[in-house]
Amino acid sequence: VATGSLPYLMPILGVERASVVEVRELLQEKVEVGQNVVVIAGEQYIQALSAADFLAEKGKTVELLTEGLYPGARLDAATLQVLLPRLLTKGVKLTSSTGVKEITENAVVVFNVFTSEERRIEGVDTVVIATEGKADDALYRSLRGRVKELYAVGHCVSPRKMITSVLDGAGVGRML
Repeated sequence: VATGSLPYLMPILGVERASVVEVRELLQEKVEVGQNVVVIAGEQYIQALSAADFLAEKGKTVELLTEGLYPGARLDAATLQVLLPRLLTKGVKLTSSTGVKEITENAVVVFNVFTSEERRIEGVDTVVIATEGKADDALYRSLRGRVKELYAVGHCVSPRKMITSVLDGAGVGRML
C-alpha cells in the first residue's frame, strides 16, 4: 500500500487562522494569498523553496523562515546552487536559524533558535506552512489482518524523500 501522506500544520499558536495555508493547497492553487507572505519551512527539502519561488514568480513579497542553518539543508548541492540564487534574485528574503512562536492577525512572532531573541514580522497577509506531512496509513491499517500479504511503503510509512519511497516499493517488489 502506497497511499502517500496527509497535510500537517505545525503546532504553532495561531495556526488555525484563515490567513494560514498549507503548502499543497498553495501549489495546487486552491487558495488565494495576499501580497506579503511568510513561508515557514517545517521541512528541509524543496517544498518551502518551491512555494517561495512560486509566490515570487507571482510578484508576491516573500520571506522564507527556517530553523536550519540555511533553507533546503537536506537537498543536494546541485539543486541548491540553482534554487537559492534564483530565489534571492527574485527578492525572496531567506531567514535561517529562526523558529516561529506565534501567528497573529497581521504578524508573525519569530525567534532566533540560538539566542531566543524575538522579533515581529509585521504586515503579513498570508502564512504558508511547508512540512513533510504525516503518514496516510488508514487504508493499510484497515486492510491489515484481512489481506494475506500486505506491505506499507513510502509516505504511507512515514514522510520521506521520493527516492526512499521508490526504494521501499522496489524492495517489496523483489520480495514478492
